[in-house]
Amino acid sequence: MKKELNKYLTVLKTRNVLLLTIISFMYSLTFHNVIYTLFLRERGFSFTQIFLLETALSMAIFVFEIPSGYLADLFGRKKAILLATCCYFISILLEATSFNYMAFIVAAVISGMGIASISGADSALVYESLAKDNKKEYSDYAFSLISGAFSAALIVALPLGGFLAQYSLNLPLYITCLPLATAPIIALFLTETSEVKGKNKKIDTKNNINDDSVRVSFIGTLKFLITKQPLLILLSILNSLSFVIILSLHYLNQPLFINYKIDLKYFGIIMLVANFICMFMSFISPGLKRKLNSATVMFISIIIPGFCLLVLSRVGFPFMGLFALIGALSFKALGTPLMRTLMNENIPDGNRATTLSVIGFVGSVVGMSTKPLIGKLVDLDLSNTFLILGVLMIVIAIGMYLVLKKLQNIATDQSKKSTVA
Repeated sequence: MKKELNKYLTVLKTRNVLLLTIISFMYSLTFHNVIYTLFLRERGFSFTQIFLLETALSMAIFVFEIPSGYLADLFGRKKAILLATCCYFISILLEATSFNYMAFIVAAVISGMGIASISGADSALVYESLAKDNKKEYSDYAFSLISGAFSAALIVALPLGGFLAQYSLNLPLYITCLPLATAPIIALFLTETSEVKGKNKKIDTKNNINDDSVRVSFIGTLKFLITKQPLLILLSILNSLSFVIILSLHYLNQPLFINYKIDLKYFGIIMLVANFICMFMSFISPGLKRKLNSATVMFISIIIPGFCLLVLSRVGFPFMGLFALIGALSFKALGTPLMRTLMNENIPDGNRATTLSVIGFVGSVVGMSTKPLIGKLVDLDLSNTFLILGVLMIVIAIGMYLVLKKLQNIATDQSKKSTVA
């Protein structure tokens, strides 16, 4: 345990890791999350409309993902992260002050622009900062810290959000604006890691040259992934599907609580417990990976939420239902830092942000096509929705395990060839 703690302290000594952990905490202090579905329902939106907002978000990510990653490689990761934090603040401020559905669409698009801007840029900044400090082997601990900061922020925000919502469903959104306004200020103190700016060089996809000075186009990167690393594309699709399913629980937990006749003031406390376990799962993830392996940990992080969703579909007893909900949310957190490490380990250094953005682009397509279907299912029947999503998660878990095992075998074969050479 002491060795694990020392590894976390080691990565925190890297300036950018520390600052990104704080930034992650600040923009994750979303006091409105615990009542967001109720807030949108009070505005008069159906579940189909609510999930269409998520679709608008995915479409915005789809549109901005590639140019944002390319610009992060071209002009620097710091500027991309600064833009993202500003977008988050503007988006929530617009939602807090709007009553028109179209305004919420605009807010979703701005939020999507922010997500696209930070996607790849934050991971690249962390990975490159650690590489410069000769700590690259501890990258999963850094990503675990950042994921843990997200959960820690929700532990603070959710119970307070539930308390504030007793006075007004608008109040948690206004309070959320305060930490979101602070995040861009902290982002100004990040240190840039990108050395080559304003140049656009092509990657040699034929020879898979790993050059720090490489800058590539969308087509070149996509061609590189399809021809050289198609398993990364498949991994992204499976991960995005599982992410969208778990994300839907953040909307569906509130109608579930109402079905269980749980008082509004307890919403935040229940979600606090879930996020406390999420934070714990994020912190033990790197150590568990070393004891088992990435494929096994990722399998556990998806298969258990799958079975929990099956329980939710058939159990009307509140205690069992809440236990299953918390299990689904928390075990998925086990795989989050590992996925970011896996992606970074398998791509070239020079065009890291662009490649991560292309992978994120694929995930956006998955989310864009899946979210409205989930919304339609919920409007029809909540229990059957949980059943379908549970079965899908189990299938994803099996697929994820097979893909990761294949990647591990490829890495082992390459290592043997290098040793022989």
